[in-house]
Parts: sequence; structure tokens; C-alpha cells
Amino acid sequence: MFKSLKKKERETALQMLAFIVIGTQSSAGLALVPTSEANKMHKAEPTLIEVGTAVGSNSQVRATAAGIAAISTQASTQVAAQPESTDNTLEFVLEDGIELPPTIRGGNKGNKYPFASMQPGQSFFIAATEAKPNPAKALASTVSSATKRYPADPAVDANGKKVFTRKYTVRARTQEKHGEVGARVWRSY
Repeated sequence: MFKSLKKKERETALQMLAFIVIGTQSSAGLALVPTSEANKMHKAEPTLIEVGTAVGSNSQVRATAAGIAAISTQASTQVAAQPESTDNTLEFVLEDGIELPPTIRGGNKGNKYPFASMQPGQSFFIAATEAKPNPAKALASTVSSATKRYPADPAVDANGKKVFTRKYTVRARTQEKHGEVGARVWRSY
């Protein structure tokens, strides 16, 4: 069903058809769906739905007998594919004597960036590459984490606001404005 559509479009069309079937079987006898989606579905499988009057950007759509049967078949196929369980819970095998492995933390033991050795006013540059065309976006979380790694003692002020002893900032760099393409990271204080 909907074989002429791409996989994602097919999934959307099937969900839309299920919605239309529910609307058709309700007291309203139809469903309002976006006109563009209704027309795409009708073009792909004209025997499943009837597209009626447009209401704004939506259209009144009814499922045909073939459409209702297709959704019923689809639903029964999905139910048949699920494993049977008498108490509606998944079945697991409980096992004894399997040792818990140790936790492995910090897979990258070395510091990739020189945050710890930076002095206020210093910066470093990361060039854009094919793998990372926007290094400023890729570094945002890393830079935020680096700032949080250096809290003051105590870590909160009198108002309960977090206080940090270092502040790092990342900004995108372009050839036109800065003469370099990539991102630059600064230590403010």
C-alpha cells in the first residue's frame, strides 16, 4: 500500500489513512486533513479515499470500503506479528551468578582542548572541516561544561546563584569578517 511513496511518506500516509478511517466510522462520517496530504494519498492510492470539499487548507475526506479494509488488514497483520503473552507483560529469563562489570567512565582520558591551561584573555581556534562544518555549534556543550568544571568556593553566592571562577565563550568565525573559518574559544575570566 502506498508503494509509490518514500518510506517516511508511506508511514505518514498509513497514519493519515487510519485517522481518516476513524473519522469515516464516527458520527461525522469524514475527517478533515490537510489538502496537500489528501491529494498526495489520493494520487498514490485513489481507491482508498474520496477527497471532498476544501475547508481552508484542509479537505473533507472519507475512507472507501477498500480503505477501511486496508487499515483493518494492516492492524491485524501488526497484531499477529506481536508475541503472544497471557498477562500483557514481556517475558524475561532471570539468571543468577552473572558478575556486574565495572563502570568505565571518561573514555577520553586526555584533555582534547586546553581549557585548564588558559589564562584570561587567551583563545584558541578550531578550523571548520568537512566532518565538522560548524565547529562553534559542535563545541557549545563542551565549552559550557568547561565553565562549570571550575566553580568558586563556595559554589553559590549569597543569593543562591552559581558562581564560577572561569568563563569560556565560543564564537563562529568567517573568512569575510575574521580571516579564519571555524570557531574560536576565549577565556573571559
